[in-house]
This record gives sequence, structure tokens and C-alpha cells, in this order.
Amino acid sequence: MSYNTRDWDTYGDATTAIVVETRTGGNEFYVLLGDHRAALDAMPTLMECMKYFMDRPEAHSKYSDDPCKEIKVGPDGKLTKVVRENPYI
Repeated sequence: MSYNTRDWDTYGDATTAIVVETRTGGNEFYVLLGDHRAALDAMPTLMECMKYFMDRPEAHSKYSDDPCKEIKVGPDGKLTKVVRENPYI
């Protein structure tokens, strides 16, 4: 998780990002406007954090990675992109 209070000119607010390392070694950033640290810290799994993110579309930053793509958490805890499967719905 990343909390940013420095880039108000870009985001228009403080931001909380769920940062996920992908299988290819890159990162995906699921950015919420505002301070969501307490809620996310209380969630024990990535799946719960992603459900929290997806349940709050009004807080999504336009700079966030696509929140609607179909994703799956693999056995190693990393995200895997798959077709026609979304464990969050």
C-alpha cells in the first residue's frame, strides 16, 4: 500500500494505492482518492483489498490501473489476468 499527500496538483486529493506486483515483474496501481489506510490495513488478504477497491468506484482516481479488468489472485498471491473470470463478483 502507498499513501501519497504530495501530488495534490496531479490527483486533486491525497491518495491511497493498492500496489500489486504482477507475474511479469511490473506493478499495478489501484488508486483511491482520500485516506483509506485504516480500512485497508484491517484487511488480511489481497482479495479483500481488491473487493474494497472495486466496491468504491466513486473514489477511483483516473490515474488508477483499470479496476474492471478480470483478474485472479494466483496461489503465490500475485495477480494473474484471466479471461471471463472475476473472483470479486
